[in-house]
Amino acid sequence: MAGSRCRVCRKCMCACCRPISWRISAPCWAPPRRATAAVNPSLPETVLRVFQRHRWLRATPDDSAIEFAIGRHLHFEGAGTPWVLDADTCARIVHESHGSNLELLELLDDESRARMRDDPAWWSAQFYAGRGVQGWKPPPANAAQSDQLAAAALDALFRVDTQLLKAQARIRKLEAAPQTHPWIMSMRSLLAGMLESIAGGAGLFRPRAARTEHAGEWLVLSPGLIPTTDIYLRTRLGEQARYIDTRATRAAACVLPDGACVIIVRHAPRSWLRWLEQHRARLARVVYLLDDDIPQAMRAGELPLYYAWRTAWRYALARRALERVCSEVWVSTDELRRRYPEAAARVCEPLYLPCANRAAPERIYFYHGSRAHRDEIAWLVPVVRELQAAQSDWHFEIFGDARVRRLFAGIPRVRVRPPMRWPEYLAHAAGAHYLVGLAPCFDTPFNRARSHAKLFDITRLGAAGVYSALAPYAGKIEPGATGVLCANKPGEWVEAVLALMRDETTRHAIHQRALAWCEHEARAKRELP
Repeated sequence: MAGSRCRVCRKCMCACCRPISWRISAPCWAPPRRATAAVNPSLPETVLRVFQRHRWLRATPDDSAIEFAIGRHLHFEGAGTPWVLDADTCARIVHESHGSNLELLELLDDESRARMRDDPAWWSAQFYAGRGVQGWKPPPANAAQSDQLAAAALDALFRVDTQLLKAQARIRKLEAAPQTHPWIMSMRSLLAGMLESIAGGAGLFRPRAARTEHAGEWLVLSPGLIPTTDIYLRTRLGEQARYIDTRATRAAACVLPDGACVIIVRHAPRSWLRWLEQHRARLARVVYLLDDDIPQAMRAGELPLYYAWRTAWRYALARRALERVCSEVWVSTDELRRRYPEAAARVCEPLYLPCANRAAPERIYFYHGSRAHRDEIAWLVPVVRELQAAQSDWHFEIFGDARVRRLFAGIPRVRVRPPMRWPEYLAHAAGAHYLVGLAPCFDTPFNRARSHAKLFDITRLGAAGVYSALAPYAGKIEPGATGVLCANKPGEWVEAVLALMRDETTRHAIHQRALAWCEHEARAKRELP
C-alpha cells in the first residue's frame, strides 16, 4: 500500500515499507529515546485489509492521518502485520534507499546513529530473505476478525467520547471567562496558526479546478437543514435543484449526473470532498458558498471558543480538498469579496424567504440571535431591564441556554426559548406576530463581514426593526423608513424601542416598507452569480 513520506527524511511511511525504512527507536523529528523497541509500528492486518476493501478510507497516499488516529486509539492484542514484499522488491528498496539512509545518519544523535548503523534492516536485503511472503490482494472479510475489530472500535469510541466530554467541559470553563482577556486571545492566535498550518495556508483558498458550461442538474450539498441553504440558494433555485444533507447521506449513495453543477454550502465532510475529487471530470462546476468569515473564526474573540474551534477545524481539514475540487467561490457580502481577492469570489447576497403569517400581534419585542452573538446578548440585559420596568404589559423573547436564563433572571416577563433548528424556527415564525425586533451588532472584523439576514427574520415575524448603525445594516436599512438605526448606546436603544412599541402607525409603516424592500430585492437579485 502506498503511503506518505516523512517531512524531514523523506522516507516512505506506508505499511509495507515501514519495516525497512522506519526501524529506528524514534521518528526522525522526535527526541531520541532510550528504548530499543521500534515505534510507529504498522497497523494489524485486519485494519489494512479493510483499507484495501474500502479505498475511500484512504483515497490517496497522503491521507495517512487515519492510520495515526487508529494507532492512537485502537488497541489490538497480539495482532500482526502481513509481509507482502518479495526478495527482489526488498533488495531494490534497500539499494535505492542507501543514499538517503546515509543522509539520515547525519541527522541523528550519537546513540541513535550507532543503533541505526548496526541495524541490518537498514542496509542488507539478506535481513528480509527468510520472511514468508503473503499475497497483497485482500481476502474476503473474516467474521471472527471483523468481530474483534468492531469490539476494539467500540472500546476506542467510548474512550474518545470520554476524552471529548472532558475537553468540552474545560472549554465551557474557558468560555465563562472574558473572551478578550489577553491570554485567551494569545491562545486563540496560537490555535489559529496551528490550524492554518494544517490547512496549508491562511485565509480563503484559491479555487484551481476548471469550470465548464453548466448544462445539467444543480446539486446543493448542505450540512443539515440550515438557513444558509434556504436564503441564498432555495430562494433562487427553488425545486430545480437537488438538496442533499451531507450529514445524513453517504457520498457513495448519491447518483451523480454528467455535467452537474455542485454547490458546497459552508462545509462538506472529507468523504464527500474525496468523492467529488474522484468524479470531478464529470462535473461542470463546483462552487463553494461562504456566508461568514470562516477562515478567521478562530481569531474572532467574540465567538464562543468551542464554536470557533469547531468551525475553524472543519475548514482547516477541508481547505486543501476545496482548493483542488472547486472552480469558483461565492460569498455573501462585498466585504468578504474585498477581504479575499485571491479567491476571485462573486457576491451572492441573501434573499428574503417569505412565510405565511396570519397570527394576531402580541405585545412582544425580541432578539433571535444564536450563541455566536453572546456579547450582544449580554449587552441587551440592561436595555431589557429598563424597558420592562417602563411598561408592565410587554414581554421580551430571546433564544438561549441556561447561561442566557441566568443573565436575564430577575427581569420580569422575559421568555427564554431553547434554541431551535431552522425548520422549527420557520414553523415558529408562521405562528407568531411580534411588534419590534432587535438586531444589535458590535463593530468587529468578523461582524463586518456578516450579511443583513437579521432584517429578514424581523420582517418575517411582522415586526419593525431596531438595528446597530454599523455594517452590515448601515448600508441596507433606510433610517426611519425600513428600520431604526441606533448607535450602540443602551439609552438610544431604550428610547427607540419605547417609541416603536407605543406608536402603532409608525411601527406598521416601517414593517410594510421593509417587507416591500425585501420582496423587491428578492425579485431583482434572483439570478445566480
